[in-house]
Amino acid sequence: MEVICKFCNSKHVDVLRKIQSPYSEEKYTLYECRNCKQRFFRMDESENSSDILKKLYDSQAEKNKNVYGLEFTPSKYWKNEVKEITELHLGKIHSICDIGCRTGDFLMHWPNRVERVGVELSEYASGVAQQRGIHVVRDFVENASFDHPFDVVSCYALLEHLEQPKLVLDTFSRICSQGGVLVILVPAFDTWKQHKIWKNENERWHMYSPPEHLNFYTKEWLVEYLSADFELLHYKYTTGGMVNLFRGIPLLSRIGGRLMWMWDVTRFTNQKPVFDHLYLYFRRK
Repeated sequence: MEVICKFCNSKHVDVLRKIQSPYSEEKYTLYECRNCKQRFFRMDESENSSDILKKLYDSQAEKNKNVYGLEFTPSKYWKNEVKEITELHLGKIHSICDIGCRTGDFLMHWPNRVERVGVELSEYASGVAQQRGIHVVRDFVENASFDHPFDVVSCYALLEHLEQPKLVLDTFSRICSQGGVLVILVPAFDTWKQHKIWKNENERWHMYSPPEHLNFYTKEWLVEYLSADFELLHYKYTTGGMVNLFRGIPLLSRIGGRLMWMWDVTRFTNQKPVFDHLYLYFRRK
């Protein structure tokens, strides 16, 4: 069967490697487009993909019932995001829409005076967010209609999951107001961390987890694709709070965590494509 790139429709697609799914015995082919340089898996490569995802999400929902509650615990990472977005926005922020808001943790870091809207398909996660006082739309964002565009649109760790990611990318200009800020977080494969793991065929980069994660983007492609309506303001590569060289060693672990935090928030270090969490901040033209 001929494989066509889901990002640019090119037929010039290379097979890179078979990747073992961490959730089943299935293996999926990792493709790379020679034209746009994006990487992707295909859901239809296995007839069991939908069943695998259903079991995965059901188990996560059951686990989350025991982990997440209505009690809200502030996070320094989300506090820093709010600070960064506020500094990038040219005026006062009145509204924000978080696509894939889960239980609303990020939105809860914004003051009550800001209209906070989430888009979330999970029944359990959206229920928690709603009980926290957040208005949640339980639908695909491409199907959702809103009374007005938002000053801030955020999309954290969602685009890698989608069978048709351009449907969501194409909604951003519709729901983000002119002069508004758009924030995207995606896993970045064109980084030192991924390249180091890739050299060992027996190791698997944790982001290569089909059929949960299907799409892998370069900064250049995302900037180019959105360039008609958005200009890039800032970007950063971070650890996502997942790297600590001294994890498990009581005193050193705290020092290691602090050092990684400083790496993540310092503009000189986080401009380097070392770690694999890529944040992109745009302004709507």
